[in-house]
Amino acid sequence: MQNVNSNLNRNLSDLSWSRSFSKSMSENSQIVFSKKITVATINQDTNLPYSEILNIQEVKNFENVRNSALVCFCDNRTILYNTIKKNSLVHVSIYFPLSREKFKMTCALFGSSGDGEDITANTNPNQIENYSNLNYNYNSKTHGLDKLESEYHIDSAKYLESIRKVLNKNKEEKLNAYWNKLNNEEKLFYESVDKDSIRAREQNSLSSSEIKFKDDLNKFEAQEEIFYSKHFCVLYFIPLDVEHSIFTMPQVVANSRKPNFESLYKPHKKPQKFIFMLNFDDELWNFKELYA
Repeated sequence: MQNVNSNLNRNLSDLSWSRSFSKSMSENSQIVFSKKITVATINQDTNLPYSEILNIQEVKNFENVRNSALVCFCDNRTILYNTIKKNSLVHVSIYFPLSREKFKMTCALFGSSGDGEDITANTNPNQIENYSNLNYNYNSKTHGLDKLESEYHIDSAKYLESIRKVLNKNKEEKLNAYWNKLNNEEKLFYESVDKDSIRAREQNSLSSSEIKFKDDLNKFEAQEEIFYSKHFCVLYFIPLDVEHSIFTMPQVVANSRKPNFESLYKPHKKPQKFIFMLNFDDELWNFKELYA
């Protein structure tokens, strides 16, 4: 039994949320929307919930930090950007239909914008402190911690600062590299009119200067290497806890490779749920199975 428990608590090199997540993405890659995540947060101005769907560009692994990041792009003129930049934490979720898996994550938010404005996890310290309390209670209860809660807050601050330093290293080179992953049409979107603004007039009512501006944009042809737009922003979602649910497959699955769609029997399995929780004390991931 002792060996089983030790195996469940393996460190990041053997078992992590990113390994499970990357495997699920690979198994569902034939589906166009398999990289779409839902990002949920709180609008700090209205105190109302807000959510948006983004496309995962990359699952980035860090060399000196035991974690990975979900990398997404956005326009810094959108409602999404102006909402999440006032938060330190966001909630990310995704469902993979082919493998019937769901991932829910609490993520620290970082971002690099073409206009020089950065998003860091220190934007809303109250959120970080509240989460640190929750994280401490979980790790203390399940794995034991030899330190006070106030000391654990310092650990969480140090961890997030180490993430910030890693992301800030060669920041402009990273921005430019991500920018040049876009095709010409995608780049053009970042030079068009303000995003999420009300479209008040149609083409026939535009002034001659506005029509010329739109024509120029339509003729825009980006070179192979071009400096990133000031509206271009790279978002890094750094998971601090990950809930992974695996739902049951149907017991009988139609097999289209057989004549008359012969059915294949699949043994019944129970749904499973796991929680990955980062321990700020030693920067290792604790792993537990939950009742589904």
